[in-house]
Amino acid sequence: MLALPLCTHGLLLPRVIPRPLEVGALQTGMTVIPTLARTWDSRRAMLEARGEMMAAGLYPGVDYTICALSISAEEGTRLTLRPAYALVAKLERDDWPITVPWELAPNWLPPAAYNRMVAAVAVLIAVGWLGIGALLSSAFTLSVIPSDSMAPTVVRRDVLLVDKVSPRLGWHPGAGELVLFRAPEKLAAIIATRQPASSAAAVDSKAFFLKRVVARAGEQEVGVAADGTTTLDGAEVRGAVDPEGLIASLVTPRRAAALPPEEYFVLGDNQAVSIDSRCWGTLSQSNIVGKPMLRIFPPERFGAVE
Repeated sequence: MLALPLCTHGLLLPRVIPRPLEVGALQTGMTVIPTLARTWDSRRAMLEARGEMMAAGLYPGVDYTICALSISAEEGTRLTLRPAYALVAKLERDDWPITVPWELAPNWLPPAAYNRMVAAVAVLIAVGWLGIGALLSSAFTLSVIPSDSMAPTVVRRDVLLVDKVSPRLGWHPGAGELVLFRAPEKLAAIIATRQPASSAAAVDSKAFFLKRVVARAGEQEVGVAADGTTTLDGAEVRGAVDPEGLIASLVTPRRAAALPPEEYFVLGDNQAVSIDSRCWGTLSQSNIVGKPMLRIFPPERFGAVE
């Protein structure tokens, strides 16, 4: 969840806030994101608004699907919503979908606009904290994580500061380390075939992805069974996937064998939804673009990622 604290001493950073959705643009089935992005007279007012949203199940920064939409003179505009993806346990409710007034959220955005705003805010924060200039921009990058495949370590829309220099200097990640990488061809093909291009919550195959190294070339024999069970030197490291789950049809069996040179076997921490080496095979060193260092956004989750 991302609750954007875009107010500092009563001032807003208007350059980073996209145009909000209008009521007339709403449609059933559309993905929308409630936010706190607006000018606030005080921090107290913002926290009160956030508390009202949270109590109603309308979490700032979470993608919601519009299940129903009603507009009347008596009640105004009301939305019936449910989260577009599974939430962490403390945010889940047993009364989905919820129905809330349009005015409960100070601002509503489509996912693409929200992602642009998050990235822009992260850049401003990074500039303020780190004084990033031309030199540092060549050594570091900011990456917005596009999925929950690494939850709870890293969740959707976390913004990471990534070291781009280490891979150029010959860094070869070891087992347990996180890597940021470009999608290999097989992963890009999976993304292209499993979601419509017009999907509001679509994942861009050109985005960078985050996974954890489980094995690297020549060290251990890695095998994947047809049910997704993954082994290292015969020892099980991941169990079978849910046969009715998201990735069951994507699992690609692999005979237990050592990895080729410059190749890695990577997995996501969120086994149920992670489309990883169990599905698209090994990751090449040439696809690795960086070494994650810090989570810089949202501020309440700032710190090292490992």
